[in-house]
Amino acid sequence: LGVYGLADIITYLKNNVVDMIIITDNIELDRIEVKCNKCSHIDDKIIEQSILIKTKTELQNSSCSSCKSKDITVTDQDIVDYLALLAAKTGTVLEVISGVAEYGLMLTSLGKIGAVLRYNPNYSN
Repeated sequence: LGVYGLADIITYLKNNVVDMIIITDNIELDRIEVKCNKCSHIDDKIIEQSILIKTKTELQNSSCSSCKSKDITVTDQDIVDYLALLAAKTGTVLEVISGVAEYGLMLTSLGKIGAVLRYNPNYSN
């Protein structure tokens, strides 16, 4: 009853399937949220911290994907902070471990993040 991979973990976390998230302290990812101030449409993407400023600049000079308005707000957030907010909503435990310790190195080979699930979401009687 485990899963790894950021996209799957976020999906399961939003659906209240995750019991515990284990993440390394060296994941170096950020979440960028683009919100249209006209139609309130929200897009988000997960990017590496090394290209954060470049990506934010590109997005600030773009238009809303829904209504094509130029009146957008771009915000960024560390991925651990974002996961902590999602986890708090569902009572999920978030554990951050050292990426250079033995267990952290094992988790790094799985994408620096893993989760223990409350139940098998694909199980049916």
